[in-house]
Amino acid sequence: MKKNKISIIISFSIALILMYAILKKIGFEKLPEYLASINYTWIAAATMLYTVDMMVRAYRWQQILKDNSINIRLTDSFLAYNLGNAMNILIPAKIGDIARSYFLNKKYKLAYAKTLPATFVDRIFDVVGVYIVILICSVYVITTVKLDRWFYNMLLLGIIALVLTFVFLEVIINNKKLLKSIKNKRLVELIEAMRQVFHGSIKNKGKLLRMTVCSTFIWTCEGIITYFIFLSLGQNISPIIITFANMTANLTKIIPVTPGGLGVFEGTMILVLSFYGYTGAVIGIASTLNHLLMNLYTIALGMYALIRENIKIANIKMEKVNNQ
Repeated sequence: MKKNKISIIISFSIALILMYAILKKIGFEKLPEYLASINYTWIAAATMLYTVDMMVRAYRWQQILKDNSINIRLTDSFLAYNLGNAMNILIPAKIGDIARSYFLNKKYKLAYAKTLPATFVDRIFDVVGVYIVILICSVYVITTVKLDRWFYNMLLLGIIALVLTFVFLEVIINNKKLLKSIKNKRLVELIEAMRQVFHGSIKNKGKLLRMTVCSTFIWTCEGIITYFIFLSLGQNISPIIITFANMTANLTKIIPVTPGGLGVFEGTMILVLSFYGYTGAVIGIASTLNHLLMNLYTIALGMYALIRENIKIANIKMEKVNNQ
């Protein structure tokens, strides 16, 4: 527990340092001026589209859960999803994945071994969706600007890691000898549940296509939302460039260095947009506003789910420890 507290303090400290550096570079004195000029029509449009985005996410997870014969209402999937994302923003170390399962355990009495694999596969589809959108944008991006070699290497390493994940799942969950050698009953149940989800959502070509389309739609929406935020500050940058920058920044969230990628996300957005010559205070403010809007939306719904279901964060933390 002490190590967890130290890691949380370090994580928040890094986030605060990064955000201070970004805002200092922007110029604190310019913030009121830019914030006063925001066109809230575009903010409203971004919020509505983000609601659609989150509903599709909830639908995708609901469908993956069905592979383990788990049927829940879309509204519960929506609340559990936002609760999980809110916990990932407020507390590092991906406690949100446990929070989703805790929500279902409390409301539907569902075992963690049945629901955690669905969350893991849902995360895989997120990464797949991000890379599909990046590859689509790359057709335009690569022909308009020369990116640094390290950038291409980073994307390549991500693709290799994704392929290795699929290979690992295929080998591990279908290795009957390995399964028989495991004495831990809970771990065996978890692997069996993972096998069902893997075969239902990934090896089933029809469902794989449907979930991939959902994922591509989700991340395309995220790119358009960011475009709307930039428009709200009068920045009419190509939506393809904005989407590409957003997808790249979202990849930095895979490893939770800071809560919700705070500071790292904004910094990456600013860096990628600078490749195209888009610099200045307004770029930093728009990148920060974009991340802030999505995080506040998610946190608000996550807090609503906590209050509605009478869930305590301390209990979620305890379940994370018990399931490690």
